[in-house]
Amino acid sequence: MDKSPKPLSLWSFLASLAAGLIMYLLPRTPPYIIVSLVVIFGLLFHPIWYFWWIEEALYRRLSALVLMVICLCLLGYIVWPVTERPAEKPEQATVQEIPSAVAKKIPEPIRPTIPNEEKKKQTQTTEKPYFGLLGTELKTTPRDQITFQVKNMGNHAAINLSNRVIMIDQQLQIEPTVFDWSEGNEIPPDIPHFFTAYLQLPPIEVPAYVIFAIRYQDKEASLTKPMCQIWYLKWAGTENGILSTNFTHASIVERDNILNHLRDKLKDYLK
Repeated sequence: MDKSPKPLSLWSFLASLAAGLIMYLLPRTPPYIIVSLVVIFGLLFHPIWYFWWIEEALYRRLSALVLMVICLCLLGYIVWPVTERPAEKPEQATVQEIPSAVAKKIPEPIRPTIPNEEKKKQTQTTEKPYFGLLGTELKTTPRDQITFQVKNMGNHAAINLSNRVIMIDQQLQIEPTVFDWSEGNEIPPDIPHFFTAYLQLPPIEVPAYVIFAIRYQDKEASLTKPMCQIWYLKWAGTENGILSTNFTHASIVERDNILNHLRDKLKDYLK
């Protein structure tokens, strides 16, 4: 059998190579890829069908053609263009996106009407003086004393201010130490102010409660009822032989117990 290459097979093989090169260079669109694969199959059909070793048996010819189809399908899968879905933007329902004809139909939100007297009352509530506790410091020299740093958080000055500091052991068994003080000057807003209470510390510095109560009036409404604030603090006493200088806030349960025990001493500072 003549094994020399046939001219038609050679030209078909070369043409299929050219078709594959053209498919690589041109834009890869689905219709173009399908047509190119069909053309390559047609051009390679003759060289494979009459290949000198394959043409000896029909099953070899069919097997070669099936293998070629599989290879062409794989090639088409590789070069098939991937379509990327654009990222979906979240819908934003803004007034500008609504047609003007529809936007006109949207009713205005109903806002509650506040009477003038109520507005005045709310303004007075936010303007009145109100104190915040900024810090507490304990000193034992030259004598036992606790200094409270406060600041008027309101917009009005506070006048006729008086305070009471009570120190009692956390078991509420020892007679409490009481220190009273009154402030003749007005307390302006946003300026830190210091109150110092001179107290006799409990014996052997046992853990104690420190109650800091203040009473004052609004300078802009001096004839109104005085306002009161109370802070309930805890002091650890002596820790590992060292006098503690830290103060923490008492719990709600502890506050209620202190009130039940010291109500008579705090009655002038309870609202």
